[in-house]
Amino acid sequence: MVSEKKIEQAEQQAGEKKRPPSFIIVCLVGTIGSVLGLMLTFSSASSLVGTWYPPYLGFSAIIGLICMGGLWTMQKWSVYTYLGLFIINQAVFLLLEKWTILSLVIPLIVLIVAFPHLKKMTNPFQAEDE
Repeated sequence: MVSEKKIEQAEQQAGEKKRPPSFIIVCLVGTIGSVLGLMLTFSSASSLVGTWYPPYLGFSAIIGLICMGGLWTMQKWSVYTYLGLFIINQAVFLLLEKWTILSLVIPLIVLIVAFPHLKKMTNPFQAEDE
C-alpha cells in the first residue's frame, strides 16, 4: 500500500515541475521564429549571404525547434543548449555585419523567462531520487 507521505511527495514534485504560463508564450514565439528561420533557409535571400549560410541557418533553426520542445517539457538541457545557440548566432551575425536588435531581443526574452525556472526543470542525466 502506498503511504500518504509518498503521495504528498509525488504531488509536490508534480507541482514543482508544472509548466509556468510564461513558457507557453515563449515556446510559441520560439517555435514560430524557428519555423520562419527554417523557411528562410530555402529562400534566395539566405544564399546571398554565402553558400554556407543556408545550411547553417537550417541547422540553427532545427536546434532552436528542439530546444523549444525541451523547454515545453521542462528540460534543463534545453536552456543551456539554447544559450549556446544564442551566443553562436550573435557571433555569426556580428561577423557578417547582419546583427540587428531583433536578433538579440527575442532569444534574450526566452532565456530571461527560462533561467529562473531551472530548479523546477528535469535533468535527464540525474537520478530521480537525488
